[in-house]
Amino acid sequence: MDSDSALKLNADQASIVTTIETETAAFVNRDVDALCDCWVQESYVQHTTILPYAGVVQVKGITALRQHVLSHFNNEKPLDIKAEAIVRKNWHFIVRDNLAWVTFDQFGIKDSAAHMSGLQMHTRILEKVSGCWKIISSTGVLSRLDFFDCPKIQVDGNAKILNASKETIDVVAKHPVLRVARGRLSATLQEDATRLQKAIQRAQQDIKSGKARLPVPVIFGEEFGTENSFCWIAILDMKIVVLLDDIKFIESTIETAGQIYGLTTMQIRVAEQIAQGRDLATIASSLQVSINTVRTHVKRMFERVGVNNQKALLQRLLSARAPAIGQHY
Repeated sequence: MDSDSALKLNADQASIVTTIETETAAFVNRDVDALCDCWVQESYVQHTTILPYAGVVQVKGITALRQHVLSHFNNEKPLDIKAEAIVRKNWHFIVRDNLAWVTFDQFGIKDSAAHMSGLQMHTRILEKVSGCWKIISSTGVLSRLDFFDCPKIQVDGNAKILNASKETIDVVAKHPVLRVARGRLSATLQEDATRLQKAIQRAQQDIKSGKARLPVPVIFGEEFGTENSFCWIAILDMKIVVLLDDIKFIESTIETAGQIYGLTTMQIRVAEQIAQGRDLATIASSLQVSINTVRTHVKRMFERVGVNNQKALLQRLLSARAPAIGQHY
């Protein structure tokens, strides 16, 4: 994994970095034995990940850690992540005899696998065992604001826009439903504006109560004769953020929903394109099948998911809950 190019390491520091990189490589390759071998084989080891939208994951003891990793991998194939897609910077080391304390920032380069994207702030405590540095404690704090590679708008509980780039405002100006009115994010139709406001208010209540959750979809449009359109209301780093057009998150969420509801590969592809606002004729052309075939896939999805219209279908699929995205493990 790429580290600071100008980093000058002594022998202990270089060995520590190798252990950390070896553990990450084992995680990417879904190699439980290699990952656990990077840890001290004792009951006092501890792994902690702090997720702004999903709370705290904490595991104590090497036996529990192995079981946790096995459960997390769940017979998954190795991740498609190249070594250069993970960059570590801002290293700090304190080494005292057989103990070491290390901090660093980890960045997943855009377009790398979702598991590693965004900023992660890490701390490791290591012990030298038989001349080799092994991990005692691992703590990762994940910043989600830069995990989502899409236009995003930070708002307060009244939908007042607090932060948005010019590019994002340009996207909203062309959006089929959303609009900016007197400095607040709203929607063209009153029904949609009310739906959006209620979702933002719920997010504000969740922040006040300390409740963690994944982004929630707000779906607009179908009942008014227009194409489906939606946005996500997310709590990221304890801020209310409206996400637009995050294709990667759409695809990963619908793939998870496909596993939950038993959808076929083709049904998942159709659902992903519906979520991107495409009509059935465009989907048929894209997938090189007939429009009747697409209609059949949609009908089968209605039956499997237990709904009778596209809006309800998207609501179910986009609300499917997966293990927390982006967590180290």
